[in-house]
Amino acid sequence: MQLAILIAVILALAQGESSAAEPIGGALWRAALTLAGALVAPLAAAVGSLKLLRGLARDDRPSPDECERVWSRIQAIALCLWLATVAATMYLIQWPRVVRSDWSLGAWPLVDEILILAPVLVPLLLFWTVMHRLQTAAQNSFAHSSAAIHSRSRLISFLWQNIRHHLALVVVPALVVVGIQETVAGFWPRLAANGWWLYVPALAAMLVLLPMALRSIWQTSPLPAGPLRERLVAICRAQRVGVREILIWHTDSQIANAAVAGVLRGLRYVFLTDGLLARLSPAEVEAVLRHELGHITRRHMLLRMLVLALPLALWMAASQAFPGLLDDLSRRLAFAGLGQSLQMSLLVPLALVVYAVLVVGTYSRWLEHDADLATCVWPGGQVDRAAAESFARALIKIVGPLRESRWSLWLHPTAWSRVAVLAQAIAEPAWAARYRRRLAWLAAGIVACYFAAAALVLLAQ
Repeated sequence: MQLAILIAVILALAQGESSAAEPIGGALWRAALTLAGALVAPLAAAVGSLKLLRGLARDDRPSPDECERVWSRIQAIALCLWLATVAATMYLIQWPRVVRSDWSLGAWPLVDEILILAPVLVPLLLFWTVMHRLQTAAQNSFAHSSAAIHSRSRLISFLWQNIRHHLALVVVPALVVVGIQETVAGFWPRLAANGWWLYVPALAAMLVLLPMALRSIWQTSPLPAGPLRERLVAICRAQRVGVREILIWHTDSQIANAAVAGVLRGLRYVFLTDGLLARLSPAEVEAVLRHELGHITRRHMLLRMLVLALPLALWMAASQAFPGLLDDLSRRLAFAGLGQSLQMSLLVPLALVVYAVLVVGTYSRWLEHDADLATCVWPGGQVDRAAAESFARALIKIVGPLRESRWSLWLHPTAWSRVAVLAQAIAEPAWAARYRRRLAWLAAGIVACYFAAAALVLLAQ
């Protein structure tokens, strides 16, 4: 879901930044259409779930796996409808222009951006409300059939949990960057026109402080003392990875996942969800931790950031070395019917989305395989079969028997492809070494692109 949210936020903010300054007129009916569009996806999810709700009320209720499969289909359809209505709201109804020009809110820092994002965020809240209703009905139905006692989660808590998990890491950083931009433009307009470098320290600070933000955004608590904690701490020490704290990420057992965040040893945290700890054995949790630490020891976070920022570096180098090239390209596109406003509001964000999905997503999946191999391939090249099998079992337990959502496979390969890679490493130990060498050459190529960009800038001076 986070990929869909990222696409919607990029399109909305890009259209908002490039919308014309003149009022478009018809603000009232455009606002009404925007409100109606915000209800399309949640209503589709609600109607689609009615049959499932009726089935849960019968004695011959569907199985949990069948409920999950049906809900996955409903969710996929609702997400597609949501993206379509967001695109229509931004580009056909031109909601950002209404907010900024007709209502004259463009001069209010962040107020206009929040209103522009409202058609993106409100449908998600309504969709999660439908999801909570269905989830509560399913839990009550299955608890009643097994005579178990189930504690019902409140809607507000459920919405807050989804906001923290799905929206915080996408919307908050975007609003912070926009807030810095508007503040600098308001007080130091000359600096804002040529001071793109001011955002570099801001983005670096956000990256450094991200682990502390995650600890506050997510509901966490330290992993209690005991044999499991002692084993996990010993693994961190053995791999020489400094970790400030190992935290339980409380999700009401809805999420089975793990993460490590932090570029600095003193600000690095390991997050293990309660759902993951409930599903996995201690040996499998240890294997998951080795995977997460593999991202640190093999510098995957830095490599991801370099790949993510590469288009910006190349664009800046090209604009310095060939100042007329980009202007000429823009004029050619305008002659073909893509005006300057449409280029910035549609073409540029679509190019960024395609790059993120195809390049960043593919590279991230390769790095996930590399971190998987770090769980069972030791520095000398020996493959620990038991460790590989523990991690494979953990992957299968985390995913379960259902097909993984396409929206969740942006940065991660499928669990079964990861298991296949582990099996190949066991069958052919030399293959893992070749895979690592290929990734090393690719990382060298990424760094070389930055040196080439720097060389272009220096030669253009």
